[in-house]
Amino acid sequence: RAGVVEPTAMADLRKLKDKAAELAAKGKLEKAADLFREALEGDPKDVATRQKLAEVLRRAGRTDEAIEAYRAVADRYARDGLLIKAIAISKTILELDPEHVATQAALADRYAKRAAAEGTRPPPRTVVMAALRSPGAVPALVPPFPSPDPEERVVTLPLARPPPAAPAGYDGSVGSGRR
Repeated sequence: RAGVVEPTAMADLRKLKDKAAELAAKGKLEKAADLFREALEGDPKDVATRQKLAEVLRRAGRTDEAIEAYRAVADRYARDGLLIKAIAISKTILELDPEHVATQAALADRYAKRAAAEGTRPPPRTVVMAALRSPGAVPALVPPFPSPDPEERVVTLPLARPPPAAPAGYDGSVGSGRR
């Protein structure tokens, strides 16, 4: 059966992943990466193993390969509707390569989808960064504010109120000197 891992193969994959984790803990990153890849050949849809591979590649200094593995993880999380996880992995990619344009665009898109799902707006820093990197992404990222009323009249809000009056007898000093 295509795409289904048999129980005996599953046990073998578990041993493979355990051995890879053990090697990674000992600092044998290249061997660990090879075993994680081998495990992924047996179960290509295993997102947790792919993320572990990305982490090992990152630790080994193989940044480009780590980014590709992290991108696959982020894309999978996004497809599965796990937007917070997809956003976190995308931020990890940008830590490795702040100029990674594809991830910048994907991150803006994921924030927009999350905002739409929650009925909120993305963080202001995200909007500003998206505007600086890709001005065309901002309209999708920030939907317009709803109109205050159907006739769209201008509403004026006070920006500041005058401070309240000081209590009688207060001279403006910071302490009375008494305890």
